[in-house]
Amino acid sequence: MLLSLSLFPWDKIQFLNDITETLVSSIQFPNRFLTIANVCLTAAAGMAGKVLLQKKAGRSGACYFGAMVVLLVLSSAHLLDSSMYDSQVIRVYNSEGMGTGYISGAEYLPWGADARRFLYHDPVCAGDVSAGGYEKLSLGARVCVDSGERGGSVAFPLLYYKGYHAWDTDSGEELHCRAGENFEVTVDIPGGFSGNIRVGFESPWYWRAGEAVTVLTLGTMLVFLWRKRLPEKGGAYEA
Repeated sequence: MLLSLSLFPWDKIQFLNDITETLVSSIQFPNRFLTIANVCLTAAAGMAGKVLLQKKAGRSGACYFGAMVVLLVLSSAHLLDSSMYDSQVIRVYNSEGMGTGYISGAEYLPWGADARRFLYHDPVCAGDVSAGGYEKLSLGARVCVDSGERGGSVAFPLLYYKGYHAWDTDSGEELHCRAGENFEVTVDIPGGFSGNIRVGFESPWYWRAGEAVTVLTLGTMLVFLWRKRLPEKGGAYEA
C-alpha cells in the first residue's frame, strides 16, 4: 500500500539512472498497487479472523470484528457519497455517444499520432471503395465493402498495434492490414472486391505462453500446499 501513496519518492527513484527511469516509467500509475494491496489485506484480515475464532478469543475477537464492521461502513459510506455527489452524470442517447477519445496520458501512442482523431466515426474509404453497415466490436470492427476495379483502402478509428488482422468473413481470405496515415488500422482492398470484412486483434503466442506459465506456477503452489498439509506416511499409526 505504501507504493501507492503520493509520499513514496517515485520521482527521486525514477531519475537515479537510466534503468530506474525505464522501470518506474513502465509502472505509469502507482495507484494500481492498491489492487494488489486490497487483495492481500483482505486475505490477511480473513486469516486473522479465522485464528481468533479458532482460539475463541472473547473480548479480543469482539473488538476485532467490531472494528472490521466499522471500517466497512465507513468505506461504503465514502464510496456512496463519492458516487452520488462527486461523480459526473453521463447520458448516452445513441451508439455514437458511447464512443470515447480518452487515451489517458497517451504514453503508448506512436510518435506523430494525433490522439484527437481517435473518436467514434465511420470508416474512411480511399480510392474506388465504398463501405456500409459498419459495426464497432470490442477489439475490432465489421463492415461491408464494395470496391471498383482500382481498389483502395478502408481506415478504421482504431489505433494500430502488432496483432491486428483483417479477413473476408465469407471466404476466410486474409487481407493486408497496416498502420495508416494517423497510425489507424487500415485495410487494403483489392479491385473488384465485394463482401464483409472483419478487423480484429489476435494475441501473440507468447502472451498465451506467459499465462500458461502463471497457471502452472499457481497449480504447483496449490499442490505443494496440499501435500504439506497431508499427514506424514505412518504418522497416523504412531502411539
